[in-house]
Amino acid sequence: GAAVRYEDFSSFGDTTNYKLTAQYQLTDEFSLRGSHSTGFRAPTVGQANVVNTQTSLVNGELIQSATYPPTHVVSAQLGGVELDPEESQSFAFGAVYQSGDFFMTVDAYSIEVTDRVAQTDKIFITQADVDALQGKYPSPELLLGGSVTFFANDFDTQTTGVDVVMNYGMELMEGDTKFSLAYNYNSTEVEDAGLFTSDFKVRRLEEGIPEHRGTLTMAQSWESVSMFVRANYFGEWFATHADEPDVDSSYGWSETVGSSFTLDAEVSYYFNDNWVLSVGANNILDTKAQELQKDGGAYGVVSGVYYESGPFDYSGGFYYVKATYNF
Repeated sequence: GAAVRYEDFSSFGDTTNYKLTAQYQLTDEFSLRGSHSTGFRAPTVGQANVVNTQTSLVNGELIQSATYPPTHVVSAQLGGVELDPEESQSFAFGAVYQSGDFFMTVDAYSIEVTDRVAQTDKIFITQADVDALQGKYPSPELLLGGSVTFFANDFDTQTTGVDVVMNYGMELMEGDTKFSLAYNYNSTEVEDAGLFTSDFKVRRLEEGIPEHRGTLTMAQSWESVSMFVRANYFGEWFATHADEPDVDSSYGWSETVGSSFTLDAEVSYYFNDNWVLSVGANNILDTKAQELQKDGGAYGVVSGVYYESGPFDYSGGFYYVKATYNF
């Protein structure tokens, strides 16, 4: 298959992107497939025009922190330029196997994104910046000691991964049973990082989500009752809080968190063709996000409790009863 898309942006000009797909049936049970595509993403209105300022009282002095458009006079002094669109290309190659009640797919992929748009780290205003802004910005001396961020095209990323999906159906306990296994390996590398992307941000982008994820599901159904139990696995990840690149991880702002499991379950009763009553839970074991180290760092400075990053949040388990009416 093939598809072509043409777009014309008033700010960034025109672009043409395409997608190619193919699948070849080797036998009745086994086939190969592949795809290649290109992509384009224009910066959002917010990324190009955001203005957000905050003034804090620190040691008796007013200190300003701000997020400006990249073309703002202050941003330009610090290296900001007009944003370019992100461009991407991806390749995928996989295999499909089906025999009886067994079904399996394996797909490998590679995604390259260039000129990624991201917010810079905090850039602190120096006296040299204040001097350069004289006559260009009103009262630039009020910015001294404060910080500025803006959005920039400052790095590329290369993501590679593998998806594996297996399903098997059978009769068990006088009902229909289906086992499902899904596994994903996903690795991202930051390339060509510029001046606005610190080593800390690179690590957060590369390790902030688990490289390994998996789910194992058992679904069972009878005439009037159905149920499922699902186990979710998350490999280790780099947990961060408040994005403080200049603070050593031992100080309590970041740490590597080991692998985790969560468990989901649901039971449904079908009264008739229309009404269904379900009782279930997501994260039934009440697994929560990693808590901050309590000997300093973010826990003591900004009164945080949980790390901001991770595959699941601090809310823990979600338990529910729901009624569904099908028309």
